[in-house]
Amino acid sequence: MNKKGMTLIEILMVIVLITIIIGVGISGITRYGTLRLSGEAAELVGDLRYARQMSVTEQIHYAVRFNFDENSYQIIKYGDEENIVKTKIFPAGTEMEKIEECFEVKFTLFGAAFKSGKVLLKGEDFEKIIEIRPSGFIHVERNDIN
Repeated sequence: MNKKGMTLIEILMVIVLITIIIGVGISGITRYGTLRLSGEAAELVGDLRYARQMSVTEQIHYAVRFNFDENSYQIIKYGDEENIVKTKIFPAGTEMEKIEECFEVKFTLFGAAFKSGKVLLKGEDFEKIIEIRPSGFIHVERNDIN
């Protein structure tokens, strides 16, 4: 018997396989966005902790200054003059917003914050709230939008 075409079952099997492959691909892309924002939040938390630790270690005030208009922040070392230690600009797709009056988190020589505040990092389907408490403790909350 000579077969010149595909049967209905063969066509359905191909459609099922393509659907499975697309589903796995979409979940991987979604997970990549989650990991990217998690990485950005982890870097910000790490930089806040670094500034706090350097204030205690060097006995010089350090701060993290947020620029919400440019979607960036800087680590500042205070001494005789201000020195910028690091500048971080968030990539497209990650937005930073202030929740409370928080433009700069400056740490005391004992690691406490002069002023507490909250910063929001947003992606497409979730957000992270980073809270800096007066004690210098840094807390991260994850909120799923969906």
